[in-house]
Amino acid sequence: MKVIERKIKIDNFENAKNELRDLVKNENFAVLAEHDFGAILKSKGKDITKNAIVFDICNASKARKF
Repeated sequence: MKVIERKIKIDNFENAKNELRDLVKNENFAVLAEHDFGAILKSKGKDITKNAIVFDICNASKARKF
């Protein structure tokens, strides 16, 4: 498994999401789904003040080998 670690300075959450999408694409991965956990928790009555997004990513050529 390949681990990619990069520190990036981002001025807002939307830019951070876009930067992550670009980084994933540059490593030959694709974003399969984005789960807005903040919105999910808020819909269940939780008082969430921070953004929380989970990205499902995949590298199709590597996945075929499994």
